[in-house]
Amino acid sequence: MTTYMYRITLDDGEMIAVSEALSRYRAMCEAELKSGPKAPYWAHLQSLDAVLRRLYSDTEMTSTSSPCWPNNDS
Repeated sequence: MTTYMYRITLDDGEMIAVSEALSRYRAMCEAELKSGPKAPYWAHLQSLDAVLRRLYSDTEMTSTSSPCWPNNDS
């Protein structure tokens, strides 16, 4: 079996939208599963949980307007 790893760069607004969409689809899958296990909702729920756990695991601050961050120019 061939597997792939995907990398994607999202800005703050896009990340919020993706997170919200994943959370809403997760809720829909849970609702569908209340009457018992059925495809594809159980498999999707497992994948959604894995993605949501890792969603913010590799972030990098690219800019800030906050004066509370230290200046590293010194």
